Amino acid sequence: MTIEGLTGKIAAPSGYSIGEDLSKAGYKIDMAATNTKNNFNKLMSGRVAAVAALTLNGDNILLKSPEFAGNIKAIETPLVDKPYYLMFSKQFVGSNKALAEKIWQKGAEIRESQAFKDKAGVFLAQ
Repeated sequence: MTIEGLTGKIAAPSGYSIGEDLSKAGYKIDMAATNTKNNFNKLMSGRVAAVAALTLNGDNILLKSPEFAGNIKAIETPLVDKPYYLMFSKQFVGSNKALAEKIWQKGAEIRESQAFKDKAGVFLAQ
């Protein structure tokens, strides 16, 4: 992962894996804050050069917070893309394959819905 022309620290929420990923790539990381709003405030005050945030979270904050939206630009290319899974045991899938498929499909539908993005964005912004 390379971020062209970046000098200074990148703020990442405390406990998120992106901080470690960026650190391993050689970037200076500030992981003191627990949420993206605090990191956006650091960016606005010039204490960090960039903020790493979950896309859903960062986009939601920028959409709903005019003090950030006019002053912070999100890059389109994700820093990383990590798959996360809902797992079932082999025994469960073996005896309930259709149900497992239905649950996975419904999870994907919910994840992509605007209602979920709105609610999740509000939750993550806290």
